[in-house]
Amino acid sequence: MFGKLIKKLFGTSNDRDLRQMRKVVSKINALEDHLKTLNDADLRAQTTVLRDRLAGGETLDELLPDAFAVVRETATRVMGMRHFDVQMIGGITLHEGKIAEMRTGEGKTLVATLVAYLNALSGNGVHVITVNDYLARRDAQWMAPLYQGLGMSLGVIQSYQGPDAANSFYLGEDDDDGELQPSERRQSYAADITYGTNNEFGFDYLRDNMALRLDDKSQRGLSFAIIDEVDSILIDEARTPLVISGAAQDSSELYKTMNSLTAQLTAVAEDDVMAEPVPVDEDAEVIGDFIIDEKTRGIELTEDGHQKIEEILIKELMPLCSIITPNLPEAEVITGKKINNIEDLEITGQEIIKMGIDNVLMKGGHLKGNKLTDILISKYKVDYFYSSKIQTNNSHGTGCTLSSAIA
Repeated sequence: MFGKLIKKLFGTSNDRDLRQMRKVVSKINALEDHLKTLNDADLRAQTTVLRDRLAGGETLDELLPDAFAVVRETATRVMGMRHFDVQMIGGITLHEGKIAEMRTGEGKTLVATLVAYLNALSGNGVHVITVNDYLARRDAQWMAPLYQGLGMSLGVIQSYQGPDAANSFYLGEDDDDGELQPSERRQSYAADITYGTNNEFGFDYLRDNMALRLDDKSQRGLSFAIIDEVDSILIDEARTPLVISGAAQDSSELYKTMNSLTAQLTAVAEDDVMAEPVPVDEDAEVIGDFIIDEKTRGIELTEDGHQKIEEILIKELMPLCSIITPNLPEAEVITGKKINNIEDLEITGQEIIKMGIDNVLMKGGHLKGNKLTDILISKYKVDYFYSSKIQTNNSHGTGCTLSSAIA
């Protein structure tokens, strides 16, 4: 009862906010008669005046009535569209970082020009975010005469449409044709006001964070954004993360190599797998290298299968190697052999694994890139090393370097 009485006397918080905004609208309306007396050049020069006032210490909130009045007068002259008072309230709401709910046809596109212009006065740029490429380019081109009349440059960001299609556009404040022209991505972001979709703004941000040079970045600092269809962008589409993935590693040769090994394995007899339920002896030997699971369409290696694969990898896939060590005495200690020339020393790949020798130059050149790493990362290596580090590179021509360490 008491709460209802308070609301009746003072109104809700929304009513109080609207009352404050209507006072600002009254200030905007009071400036209209003066602005009507200015010619087009003087009206456009108001942008420079407002920027000078901002640089002189005034805040955007203090400049809001003048900026909104300038936008409305310019829109009336160049587009024949005058902002209504309720649209001014919508612009104030957006400037305060709040959500303005407007129905279709109530002029959301025109409302966005108010707050976009005000926040672009700082020179830091404003992003107008829409849900698709069509709306981004349509709204930008539609409002282009207004922005040019205000002395503002305009950019548009589009998604990639193929090598022959432009995906970014720019319109300078002094361009005579008034049409958006294809441009570099960076130039579009350098505009006072940039239209685009949420996905493109997000992906460009990720690409910039992956750039190795400052010149490779397209965006500048983030300052202010206006979001159209905010419920869709910040709720619905926000459920899908933006991910940039690198090129997949080509493992075709590794697949071919490993595929050739499977022909040397023997399946566990079907009778051993499908036998009638009987007490199972966990210590009983399973004859065969792998078990076929028809239900999951997969296989599982047995202990014998693991052992056989390890032996095949060591025997067939590890060529003879030359050991590169700092001096002959150290090599002799490691190998237990008398060595006359370090370059002539040869041991098998299995001896390398057992001894944990560092810095091995592979001969033959048929194990390249990451293939050697993939082969050596197996249960057999871990059993012998417990902890090890494998690195490969192409610093020795067609060969590769194996670096390992025993824990």
